[in-house]
Amino acid sequence: MSYEGVPMKESGEEKRASGEGFVISRTKAIVLVVIVILLIIFVGVMSGVLSARKARKDALAEMTTEKPVRATGQGPTSEVKPTEEPTGPEPWYQIRLPQNIRPIHYDLYLNPSLEKNTFDGKVKVLVEVTKESEYMSYMLIHINDMNVTSAKVHKRDPNAEPHAAAPGEEIPSETFEYPKNDYFVFELKKDLEAGGLYVLVMDYKSTFSSQLNGLYISTYTNEKGEQR
Repeated sequence: MSYEGVPMKESGEEKRASGEGFVISRTKAIVLVVIVILLIIFVGVMSGVLSARKARKDALAEMTTEKPVRATGQGPTSEVKPTEEPTGPEPWYQIRLPQNIRPIHYDLYLNPSLEKNTFDGKVKVLVEVTKESEYMSYMLIHINDMNVTSAKVHKRDPNAEPHAAAPGEEIPSETFEYPKNDYFVFELKKDLEAGGLYVLVMDYKSTFSSQLNGLYISTYTNEKGEQR
């Protein structure tokens, strides 16, 4: 018996291989749509976060009436170190703070202005130099979106109560910022002493954050439907 001339039915795989059409399952189509939606949401959220951060930085820049310059010791302002600088042995190039300086106590004052969306403050930080290091002529502290208007380093008052952030003799210093690692740097004219206690005194101002970090403004609706 001859089978010549008898048409044979092609399977689904053969039809797809022959290029007659593209077939995708319903499950795969749903997964693809979900992925596209998630990508759109992610891009939208990131755009909002970056826009809010830029707006806050612009607002902070407007608060500064003078270009920052290197501190003189009379009323320290700060000089911004260029972010394109190469790495080096200095502590501000390192991601982590020096491990031989340990904060013990903070005295913090904040003065918010809700109408202007700004605040200013002052902090005194009691620190202990636990041991010798190669960075004994520097002190570093983290800042983010802050305009530091005054910054000084003191020896702790020897007559102060235990753990009190009481400044004594001032140690002359120059200051600058290194924004790449969010550092504010004190460059001291006199080396720190191992085992010594020191007090950092800083005045600053900034704007409220629009995100849930730092000092931010939050609202809620009460039972009467009023926003507070």
